[in-house]
Parts: sequence; C-alpha cells; structure tokens
Amino acid sequence: MNLTQQYKWIQALLISTAFISSCTTGVSAPQPTHNVVTVEEPTAAPTMVPSALPTKVPTETATALPTELPPTPVPTDTPEDPELNRKFGAAVQDYVRESWGGWDEGEFIGQCLIDNVTSITATAREAVIQHGIDEAFNGVSGQDLASLSTAWDLCEREAASADEESDMPEESDNLAAVAEASNPELDKAFATAVEEFVATSWASWSHGVLVGQCLVENADLITDPAKQGVIDYGPEKVYDFISQTDGSSLNTVWSDCKTVAATAQAEIAQAAAENRPDPLTFVPSTAYGSFHGGIEAAFQAAVDVEFPAAVEKAGISVAVFTDDMLWTYASGIASSTAEMTPNTPSRIWSASKVFLGALI
Repeated sequence: MNLTQQYKWIQALLISTAFISSCTTGVSAPQPTHNVVTVEEPTAAPTMVPSALPTKVPTETATALPTELPPTPVPTDTPEDPELNRKFGAAVQDYVRESWGGWDEGEFIGQCLIDNVTSITATAREAVIQHGIDEAFNGVSGQDLASLSTAWDLCEREAASADEESDMPEESDNLAAVAEASNPELDKAFATAVEEFVATSWASWSHGVLVGQCLVENADLITDPAKQGVIDYGPEKVYDFISQTDGSSLNTVWSDCKTVAATAQAEIAQAAAENRPDPLTFVPSTAYGSFHGGIEAAFQAAVDVEFPAAVEKAGISVAVFTDDMLWTYASGIASSTAEMTPNTPSRIWSASKVFLGALI
C-alpha cells in the first residue's frame, strides 16, 4: 500500500467515525417554551337600566367629550347610600343642564349614570358631586377611577345605540303608546297628595307652592311607582322606598321645578320692586310747639315698652296734642313693604270712637 492509498483509507475512516458519532450523541435542539397567561374574567359590571331618550336640543353649544378617557377596568359593588345617591343624581342633572346643554347625547348619558349609580364607588360619586362629571376623572384613581370609567363607557355606547333607534319610525308609535298608558286616577291622587303636603309641610317655604304646582303639571314625566311613592310617603321621604330608576324620574322633575320656582320668585320680586308705588303720607298743615323737659322722652318710652309687648301687632301711630303743642311718634310696620310713620294714612275704623266720644 503506497502513501496515496494510505491517505485515502485514513480519510474514509475519519468520515465514517464522524457519521457514527453524530447518530449516537442524542443531543436535540432546544424547543420554544409557551407561557400561558390567565386572563381574569370580570367579577361585576353595572346593570344597564333602559333610560328614556331625552329631548334633543340644538348642538351649536355642544360641549366636547373628554378627549382622553382612562382605561375601563371593572368596578366593584358599592353599598347603597340613598342620600349620597340623591346628591349624585342632582349633581349630574345640574352638570348636564349647565355644561352639556347643547350636546345631543349628554342628557341620555347623565340619566344613564344616575340609573347605574350603584356600579360607581362612593369616592367617585363624591368627586362628581364636588367637581362635575368631566373633571371627576382627574380627582380619582385606582378602583374609583375604574368604576367611573366603566360606567361612562357603557353609558356612551347606550346613548349612541338609543340615538340610532330614535331615528326609526316605530319610536313615535312607542311614545304614543306610553302617553295612552297614563293613569288619570293615579295622577289625580298624586296631585292631591302633593297639594296636601304643600299645605302641611311646605307652608313656610316660599317656593313650596310653586314647586308643588310644577310637580303636578309635570306628573307625566314621573314614573307610576314614583308617583305612588309620593302618595304613600310624601315627596321628601319617597326616595327611601322606590328604586333608583323611579327616583331618578322624580328627582329630574324635582330639580327642574325648584329652578323654575326660584326664577319665578325672582321675577315676581323684581316686578314688584319696579312697580311699587310710593307710600301715601299725611303732612301737618300747621306748625306746633314741643312739650317741655323730658315729657316727650317719657311718651316715647311708654310706647316702646307697651307696643312690643303686644301679642298681635303691626304698626302704631301716636299723637299727643294740647295747648298748641304736638308730639308724634310711630313704631312697627304699615305694610309688608313700608314702615309705619307719623304721617302714614290709616283707615278710621274704631279710631273714630275717640273723636266721637270727645265730641259727645
């Protein structure tokens, strides 16, 4: 075997050894791993309560929606707090009226937030009461922010859906059916209950009569359960005995009626001030002398002691005349808009007895 043959034989041996080695090592390439991520299912979500589609208003002054909304985690259940819920509802209604007055979907979203108040944490509700709806997002964090954000997103979707449905022809038919389903006997009992409550519990409230009349006139905007609750418990305690949805219908009318009453009272007061006539007056036509020493002071002291002690009184005008000397004095009021003065005219009535007795 020459050198060339020996070289080829060694080369073949090396190739065979490498082939056998690669077949018997048992080494395999590393396999990719798969990490399983467990996604937690929501534990609770607000129950959406159908809300009546609000009357559309012009959009020229529409307030823009928040441009950046927080993420929408799921809120936790919150214990019921009727007083907090009522304040929350009133705050939302005020904010919708004052800040979203020209936004088509604003009223619907506001009512939806009220209907789903129990899905919003108490802290988030307090933020809405103190700062308003849009600004409340900057005043809360964590679970409070999550609950408010989730309710907002759901209500915004509901508003968009309701707006689409409102364009359907069947909507007018549905509204007509609701009007036909009114209960005249219930409305009559509701009006009677409100009038009796105004007479007994709101007698000293200057706006009470106007608010009561407004509630009766807008009874068709209040749900039947809410009206029955007013009949059974009165318009103040009723919120503790009816659902949040029924309470919202009553609270909406209540808030509007208070605003109407306050505006009406202000207009009446302004008109009265502008048209109030000058008070009548009598001026003596003759000059008289004064009493000597401290006699006039004694006269006034007697009136100041006796008149305030009277149980029923309004105003008094006093005069003492003798020997060309005259002393006059007045105290109290002549009317609801004028104080009594010595020159204020008075009806004769029983005062004529004094002069008639002296004449006799």
